[in-house]
Amino acid sequence: PAYIRHASLASSSTSLPLPHQYRFLAELFRGMETVVALLYNRNEKITFNKLKPSVQEMLKRNFTEKHLAQIKHLVPDFYNFEIQKIKSFATSQKDSYEMIITPNFPTDIKIMNPSVLLERRRYFYDTLLQLVKKHHAQYLLTLDPPMVIPDDKLTRWHPEFEIEKVPEIESAKLPELPNAEKLSTAQDVLSKARELFKCNTKMERALEKLAQAKARGLTEQEKVATGLTDTKTNTAGTQTSQPSTSGVTIINPALRNLPAALLEKVKAKQAAKALEAMTRSSQHEEKYMIYSRLPDLAKTLRNIFVTERKNVLNLNIVLSKLDSSFKANVSANDLLRDIKVLAEQVPEWIKLHDIRDNTYLKLDRNTDLKKIMSKLEALVEKYKCD
Repeated sequence: PAYIRHASLASSSTSLPLPHQYRFLAELFRGMETVVALLYNRNEKITFNKLKPSVQEMLKRNFTEKHLAQIKHLVPDFYNFEIQKIKSFATSQKDSYEMIITPNFPTDIKIMNPSVLLERRRYFYDTLLQLVKKHHAQYLLTLDPPMVIPDDKLTRWHPEFEIEKVPEIESAKLPELPNAEKLSTAQDVLSKARELFKCNTKMERALEKLAQAKARGLTEQEKVATGLTDTKTNTAGTQTSQPSTSGVTIINPALRNLPAALLEKVKAKQAAKALEAMTRSSQHEEKYMIYSRLPDLAKTLRNIFVTERKNVLNLNIVLSKLDSSFKANVSANDLLRDIKVLAEQVPEWIKLHDIRDNTYLKLDRNTDLKKIMSKLEALVEKYKCD
């Protein structure tokens, strides 16, 4: 869905966002750690059959052995997995085998307290982030020209990097239950049915006929009746009917007719712009956000002073009016900081005066607002291009 594909664009965080499947696994890991800590601190044996329903009830998400295998692949030293025989004291049930999960950490840690959980969670998140950085670095090498950015300088993904298309996390091998039965053929299902029911039911007869028919080869009429078709042929036909686009280089139609030298300049300029966007510091981004709000702030302040028919107003009154009239969703502290920056940039138009215990804002209503706006917009462009 679109809300998942573009979640990173809607996020207000300045940190590097993770793909949806990676964030989902991080949420499952957080829930798993909570349940594991609860059981471990009570000296209870942690089995997957105990862990799964608890995590699903907590997060309202499906938690499978595949997710557990992916977590093991990312942090193989966090848990020990082993198969143990669980004795059943009921006369009607046989002894069964279950997967036992034991958290693994240094010997000086006796309980899983919140600080331990937080440290493990941060390590897991950092492992996910490093994996995405690896895929991002591989993507940068495929560009023309190729780009190499150190991890400590990277603050944003490349604008054309499709973060939701990164490969799925690999699954580590988990220990298998020794008594786990895999019924892969109709004959296996038939044998299991005979063992359980000890009778020749309609289902058993149907499965027996199907097994015999498959042994001698199904006719076309039997294939249609049973719904069994030659999937390999269909798959091959589908694959051959779709032309491969892996070797096709997609070029922007607007750049297709440009000379080669000019095209190289355009590519170099785009690469430089992308490099600047990916390595821009958070301080620079914060300054740009402040200066981008100044033109609207100047207009709103001018309207407030004109409405009040005064040249000087108490700063607290101005802040309260801005809180209800300024279109940007900004806190009072940020508004105060923006006003101070505005006074520094256009001191000929607006000034702050501290008188006793009060701060007053003085605005020259006779100054041409167009000149002020031009100056502020030039500042915005300067920080946008730097």
